[in-house]
Amino acid sequence: MSTAYVGAVVVVYGQELSEVEPLVVELLRDGVHEVVLVDNGSCVSHQDRVQREGFTYTVVSTGKNIGFGRAVNLGASYLSNFDYLVVSNPDILMTSSVVSELLRVLDTSPQVAIAAPKIFTATGDRYPSVRRFPSPFVSLVHGFLGLFWRENPVSKWYRLDGVDLDRPVNAPWVSGAFFVIRGSSFRLVGGFDPKYFLYCEDVDLCERVERLKFEVIYYPKVAVVHSQGESSVRRPIFSLYHHHRSMWLYAKSKNSFGPLLILEVLGISLRFLTSLLVRKVSS
Repeated sequence: MSTAYVGAVVVVYGQELSEVEPLVVELLRDGVHEVVLVDNGSCVSHQDRVQREGFTYTVVSTGKNIGFGRAVNLGASYLSNFDYLVVSNPDILMTSSVVSELLRVLDTSPQVAIAAPKIFTATGDRYPSVRRFPSPFVSLVHGFLGLFWRENPVSKWYRLDGVDLDRPVNAPWVSGAFFVIRGSSFRLVGGFDPKYFLYCEDVDLCERVERLKFEVIYYPKVAVVHSQGESSVRRPIFSLYHHHRSMWLYAKSKNSFGPLLILEVLGISLRFLTSLLVRKVSS
C-alpha cells in the first residue's frame, strides 16, 4: 500500500450523513487518511468535525449549492498537504483495494496524473466513465443525432466503441464520479474550473492535465458502483439546463468566436429543447 498522504473529497447534495458514512469508512480503510464531505445542500455555512466510533471526518457546509467542481476545490483546501486526492460522488459503493490499487498505479507511473476505475450502474451496466474529447463536430453530431441514432459512427467513436475497456488504457478523459489525482497535478492546474457548475468539469480537468504532458489512466481491474441520476431525478430540468450550459461553456473554450461557435450554440439549444420534449413525452 502507498505510504503517501491521501485525502478525499466527497460532494454531498441532499443526502443524510448516515447515507454517506459507509463510503467514508471504506475510504479510510483503503489508504485514505482524511475525508472531507462538502455539503452543497446546506443553508448555513459552517464546518464540523464529526466523530464516530472508530473514525472521524470533516463536514464543510457551503450555505448554498456552489457547484461540483468548486465544492471539490473547497474541500481540498481543508485537507492537509495531500500527495493524492480521491474525488468521489456520495452514492459510490466501493470495495476494499479500489483506492490502494489506483494509488499503486500512480506510485509506479510518475507520468500518470489521474487514475480511474471501471464504474458500474446500480443495475450492473457499465457506466459511461471514459470517453474521447468532444470536438465541435463530435459535440454537434453526438449531442443531437445521438438522441435518436445511438449507434451512429461519430457517437461510437466518441464512446470508444471497439476499444477493449476491460484492460487498462490511456484515456482522454474519465468521469468525475470517482478518480484519484496526484496532488501536485491538482495544484498545478488549479483544481476544477469553477465556471462549470455541473457536468464537463471532468472533461476540462483531464484536458488541462494532459496539456501538461501527464497521462490519464482508465484502470478497469478495480471497479465501483455509481447509483447514477439521483440528482437528475430530483431536479431534472435543473440538471438538463446545467448539462447544456456546461456543453456551451466547453464549446466556447474551444472556439471563442466565428460561425462554428454560432452553429454549436444553435445545436446545443436545439438539443436542450429536444431533450425537454423527449422527457415530457416519456413521462
